[in-house]
Amino acid sequence: MDAASLAVIAQLISGPAAAVGICLVFLFGSYKLIVTKALPQFQKNLDQILEEHRKDREVFKESIDLMDKRLNKLEDEVREIKYLCKSKEH
Repeated sequence: MDAASLAVIAQLISGPAAAVGICLVFLFGSYKLIVTKALPQFQKNLDQILEEHRKDREVFKESIDLMDKRLNKLEDEVREIKYLCKSKEH
């Protein structure tokens, strides 16, 4: 190899082509890390959040049903009190 060939090789190793190569290697490594580690963990967290939401929603429905029953009972009692008050007036 002569000096000119070495100069070209040195420019390729330390120049823009090397930077592009390093970027490609970095991007591929990042992609592989995200696909193998981050996405499964994200999916696991999302599944856990959805399951907790289902449980919370069930508790919420039960609470609403209980409140509705209590409100119905209270309305009946108020209706009875009104009736008694009106009957005492007459």
